[in-house]
Amino acid sequence: MSSDNLYNSKRAALDEDWLKYNKITDILTVAQDIKPRFPKSFVYKVIPIRDNESQDISKYFEETFMFIQNVLDQEDRRILVHCEMGMSRSPTVVIAYIMRSQKKSLKEAVIFVKERKSFVRPNSGFYRKLKEFESELSLKNDSDSESELLNQLGKNILID
Repeated sequence: MSSDNLYNSKRAALDEDWLKYNKITDILTVAQDIKPRFPKSFVYKVIPIRDNESQDISKYFEETFMFIQNVLDQEDRRILVHCEMGMSRSPTVVIAYIMRSQKKSLKEAVIFVKERKSFVRPNSGFYRKLKEFESELSLKNDSDSESELLNQLGKNILID
C-alpha cells in the first residue's frame, strides 16, 4: 500500500534493499514479538498490539497517528507500517489514520486502502473500534449498508 510516502508490507520490512530503494526512513511495527531488523538504518516504533478481537486497538490510534503524521510532515521521510500478516493490525491503523487525516468515512478509508493493498481484513473487534472511531470523528457514513462495507473488508468478518 502506498500513498505518496506511506507504505504497508511485512515482506518489505524484511528487505533492507527494498526499504532503501524506496527511501523508507521510518518503520511502524504494530505487532508483538517483532523486533526491529535494521535498527541502524531506520527509525523504528514498535507498538505491541495483539491480533485479537478483545484487543482495544483504538487506544493506539492517537499514538500511531502522531508517529505517522510526524513522518509525513517531513518532506524527505517515508514510512512503512506493518504487522505479522499484513491483513488486520496494520491496515486497521492505516485506515484509522486515513479517516482522521483525510476526513474520510470508514467506507472511503477502506476503499482507499484496498485500492493499494487488496488483502485487508481487520478482525471483528478492530472493525467495531473503527466504527466507533468514525462516530467519534463525526464522519458521515456514506455506506448504503453495513453488509456493503463488510464486503469491502472481506466476507469472513462476522459482527455480532
